[in-house]
Amino acid sequence: MADIGQQRAALERMIDLALFLAAHPGQPIPGTVIKSQLYDALQERPQDLGAFRRMLARDRVDLEAAGLVITADPEGNYTFAPEANFAPALDLRPAERAAAALAAAALIDDPLFPLPVALRVALIKLSRVLDDNGALLDGELAARSNRSGGAELPEVARWTGMILHAQLERRRLELDYRDEAGNKSLRTVAPFGLFLLNSQWYLVGEDSLRGAVRVFALARIRDLRLTEEAFALPDDFSVERWRQLPFRLSDAPRDREACLIIPAARQREVAEITLGKGALEPRDDGSLLWKIPYPSAQQERLVRYALEQGLSFTADSPEELTALRRALAEVERVHA
Repeated sequence: MADIGQQRAALERMIDLALFLAAHPGQPIPGTVIKSQLYDALQERPQDLGAFRRMLARDRVDLEAAGLVITADPEGNYTFAPEANFAPALDLRPAERAAAALAAAALIDDPLFPLPVALRVALIKLSRVLDDNGALLDGELAARSNRSGGAELPEVARWTGMILHAQLERRRLELDYRDEAGNKSLRTVAPFGLFLLNSQWYLVGEDSLRGAVRVFALARIRDLRLTEEAFALPDDFSVERWRQLPFRLSDAPRDREACLIIPAARQREVAEITLGKGALEPRDDGSLLWKIPYPSAQQERLVRYALEQGLSFTADSPEELTALRRALAEVERVHA
């Protein structure tokens, strides 16, 4: 098994090879040029031709597995053809993403790693920014997302950009914040991650005022400043665990439990509907009983969410069932 030094050298060699050929798309490059300008230079000495060819063959296989196809012709020329390349979809479970993020994080402070800035951006893409569907989102796209409820909010676009920068630099932010009740406060927050929900951005971070991790709506931030105070991201942090349902985005105690029915026809969408929150119980008719705690003050949001998702309440949830009937009556009145 290769040691750390050998693995690092192989990674650097493959990155250099990919960048070198990508700089000459569609142009055949003689193997002798690749050998002298890349492989011999990295080895700091001329390499045996047979050893070079074996090493290049291994590197091509590894790069092809990553979606970078390098073709060879009988004359010993190598070509990077953009149309022949592909980027396989990143399809990792949360635990796998977390493990990959931890492995990559170990390289951030390594002075020998050749692409430190790209690595930091990759870490954000990998595990700390989620789109409206809970999928990983490119940090650049995140910074450009500035819509909330259909209206443009330029300040939210500015906040996302500043938060992404603070994540890269591992620096805390100072927030002028107004909560749902209209109360203003000044918070110092370590920005752990971002997620979208119903087209609105939310920040997950350690709040120094509360001494705990909290979720903040970017639309309620009145001002945002970068501080010089550093923070450390917890090893086990995963933004997926903090992405909440609309009716649970509140600091109020979750003092009620709703009992909803997810129709059998929507079982494939359970993960999207529940975000992994609450408890599910199978029912005889193939539907699922979803028990989910929530703050009682958020009942209107809960009912609205149930209507949007095509869910109903059971008799075990009488207050929510009554509220749902009122909402349906109002819909009927408006559209009569």
